[in-house]
Amino acid sequence: MSNGAMRGGMKIGSSAARSRWRMGASAALALMATLAPSALSQAGGTIAAPSKAAATANPSNPTTLADWSSRVWSSARAASGTEAPIVFETLRSMPDVPGDARAAHVRASIDRLMGNIAKREADRAKRRGEIEADLDKHLADAPSAINTIKALDAAIELYEIAQDKEGVLNSPRVKPLIESAEKAARAAESRNDWVIAAELFVRLDALTDRRGTYREDSMRQGQRLGLLRLYAPERLWELRNERAKSAGDPALPPYNGFGDDYKSKIESIDEAMVTRSIAAAAVDHVEQPQLSKLLIGGLRAVRTLATTPDLQKVFPGLGSEAERMRMVDLIDRDIRRLEGAGSVGIDEIDRVVRNVQEWATQTIRVPRESVLHEFGNGAMSQLDEFSAIIWPDELRRFQRNTSGKFVGIGVQIETDKLYNIRVVTPLEGTPAANAGIRAGDIIKEINGRPAFGMSLDQAVENITGSPGTSVKLTVEREVDESGAPLPPPPLPKAEDLKTPAAPATPAQQADGPARKTLEFTLTRREIDLKSIKGWKRTGTSEDSWDWFIDPVTKIGYVRMSQFTEKTNLEFDRAVRQMREQGAAGLILDLRFNPGGLLNQAVLISRAFINSGVIVAMQGPSKRVESPEYGRGPAPLASMPVVVLINQGSASASEIVSGAVQHYAQKSGRPDLLVLGENSFGKGSVQSVSGLSMNRAALKLTMQHYLLPNMKIIHRRPGATEWGVKPDLRVEMLPKQTAESVLLRRNADVVLLDERGQEIKSSEARPDPADLIAKGLDPQLEAAMVLLQARVLGKSAEQANATPTR
Repeated sequence: MSNGAMRGGMKIGSSAARSRWRMGASAALALMATLAPSALSQAGGTIAAPSKAAATANPSNPTTLADWSSRVWSSARAASGTEAPIVFETLRSMPDVPGDARAAHVRASIDRLMGNIAKREADRAKRRGEIEADLDKHLADAPSAINTIKALDAAIELYEIAQDKEGVLNSPRVKPLIESAEKAARAAESRNDWVIAAELFVRLDALTDRRGTYREDSMRQGQRLGLLRLYAPERLWELRNERAKSAGDPALPPYNGFGDDYKSKIESIDEAMVTRSIAAAAVDHVEQPQLSKLLIGGLRAVRTLATTPDLQKVFPGLGSEAERMRMVDLIDRDIRRLEGAGSVGIDEIDRVVRNVQEWATQTIRVPRESVLHEFGNGAMSQLDEFSAIIWPDELRRFQRNTSGKFVGIGVQIETDKLYNIRVVTPLEGTPAANAGIRAGDIIKEINGRPAFGMSLDQAVENITGSPGTSVKLTVEREVDESGAPLPPPPLPKAEDLKTPAAPATPAQQADGPARKTLEFTLTRREIDLKSIKGWKRTGTSEDSWDWFIDPVTKIGYVRMSQFTEKTNLEFDRAVRQMREQGAAGLILDLRFNPGGLLNQAVLISRAFINSGVIVAMQGPSKRVESPEYGRGPAPLASMPVVVLINQGSASASEIVSGAVQHYAQKSGRPDLLVLGENSFGKGSVQSVSGLSMNRAALKLTMQHYLLPNMKIIHRRPGATEWGVKPDLRVEMLPKQTAESVLLRRNADVVLLDERGQEIKSSEARPDPADLIAKGLDPQLEAAMVLLQARVLGKSAEQANATPTR
């Protein structure tokens, strides 16, 4: 949906994804935008699970369960964001408790965790060797852009699993690769090969993320592709198809331009939208930018428009070299003037904006609306990645995403291997389910227009709409000889994502199962999307969950996907159900949670914090503003809890995890640990204000969030630390992350037929227990084992404290 926190019910979050990578480039890793696992190896070696003999020989071994449990918990809390060996050594020193079934169960969990950590390290070493071999192969291959891209992919993954990051960047393999890749990227840009240039610069930016060397290059290419996506989407499709062919990949499906008319998207843009946005940004933005910087950014963006020859078909005036260069010269002269002027007055906004429109009319004959659109985007790009003008064509989608509400028909969809838009499943009780759409249906038409070749974004945009309006879907359903529906195909596994299939030919389609064509006219309505999920689905309803990851020690599990207006109510319901069943501990999984409503982050935090500051804001004045406090009693302050975070945890997720961590470290209440990897670092507060009679909006960063320790969450330019650092770091390899995310998604899906009943497929729904049994999710497994130890120790304390009679 969206990934920021919102203030007072108003969204103040970021766009759904950044333009640059913080991850590897494999198809599986593309599932996890913003995730960049880092490494565990130390000084060329790795942390291995300590042997039981070594742990037993330690003279400081605890002698009672209560003592052991306390040492495990305190060593994890004191790990200071590292995967501290002492935690695992202490776990392995568990005292023997003959005849105690729960203790034996926990002992088995510890042994399995140690085995899975050892397996992870063996997999790391094996994968490192494979990556280095791949990298050497690509470096030895004949020089080409595609080979350079493949080499960069290998280098990024090598960087991700390495302890010495700078050592990788300065290695004899990677340092020359960076230099040659930069040359290739600039050469691609000079020959107008925008897709290749973007792929190279984005990878270079991902590889050198902390240095920021290629940040501006990556942003410029993102802007260039954005121009093509808006004005010349078919040309962008051609460039991507050419790139696929040059790499030996299957050709893309035919271009489908349904909904791609740029004129309807820019027709209501006016000058006031841009000038008022720039004026507000110069005065109110948290970083107090120079006005000249914003104006120069706008001019450079229009310059990029003027120097993109692939737009000539849309804007014929760009075909004149003389007029194009005249426009560029006018822009460059004004940029030099502004650079020399330094500080400029507010009246400069109107002057520069009007001049650039006139120049475009007189030279390259680009519509004023397009000039304003690009100038506004360029000016906002000089701020931060979360500030933006929400243009008229984007406003409905933005409001839908930021409200935490979704208006549609209630289907999960995906693109299958043949590039069809396929229904994963309808959601129980929604218009799609009630009308008889079933899992596996192929959407052939939307409102009479072919769906083949649409992107998922196109399909979603055309299927969703305003409440009470209708959409007509034409679907194909595979049937047997009697006309009965066939079971849907299995959901994709991680290995299925590695090699895309070529689209089926008509002859291949004809040789497949028989297909029945059906039409549905559906009325859109608000869909109640749940933000709280449990351990295992138990029914067709979206709120039917088994909450216990370990029923023996009564460890509950809650995943929070985002912070919407009902998240606290859903969370309270889940906790109440767990407590009714005897919950003794809780895992709160905030991984990949992009954020949401600030008031919901405060309400969730109050379940753990009974007093004290939870979060505050800081604006340009550097004063502490608008603090939010705990308002006890906190029902979960005494229950052992582990909060899971990773680099996909942002904004509201960071407020919750950072606040509860502060009080747990300070006073031991809540009885809580934060485990995983460093969070994303999105701690900026956006306000949203209407423009031009609310036909557009300005989303502007006004403040930064402060945690109770007065630490700023946000990743500011040049920062070396940001976000929330876990108490105990537990790393996941890229392959583990990809496989665990996909298994978790597939395990959550209940396939429904046209009657709303679960389809019993020949392939069983994945079991989330495999995340632990197969060592796919060491973060989750470590959280469970630590809680098992804590719960076991507390039970021992209570037993010892109970007087005998």
